[in-house]
Amino acid sequence: MKNKFFAIFCVLLFLVSACDNDDDQEANRGASLVGVWSTVNGVEFSYLVLLSNDTFLYGENDSSVNSGAENGLEVGTFFYDQGTETMSFNITYDDNDPGNDSGVGNIGDNDVVSAVLSNEENTLTIAGLELTREL
Repeated sequence: MKNKFFAIFCVLLFLVSACDNDDDQEANRGASLVGVWSTVNGVEFSYLVLLSNDTFLYGENDSSVNSGAENGLEVGTFFYDQGTETMSFNITYDDNDPGNDSGVGNIGDNDVVSAVLSNEENTLTIAGLELTREL
C-alpha cells in the first residue's frame, strides 16, 4: 500500500510541476532584460537594475533639475511585455520627489512605458531614456 501511495504521489508531483507555464514567466521577465542598465554623463547618471524575481531598483542623479529632491531611488516590481514592447512599473519605495513625475513613476501608480531592446540587446530605451547594459 505504501508503494502505491508513493508511486501515485510521485506521478502527481511530476504532473503538477510539468504544468507550469514557462511562456508567461518568459514574457514577464524577458530573460534578456535581467541585469544592470545605465546611462552616465559626467556627474549625471541613471541606473536601472532588473532582477529575475521581477523586482527593480532605479537610481538617478540629474544636476539640471530644479530641486535635489528629484534625485534618488525607486524600488518596486516590473512587468515586461515583449509583444507590445512595454514595461510597467509598480513602485513601492520612492524618495526622488514623489508625486512630481520624477524617476519611472509614483507609488501606487502602475506606470506603463515603451521599452525597446536594440543593439543586439545591449541597449534598452525606456520612455525615450537610452540605457546601456553593464557588463
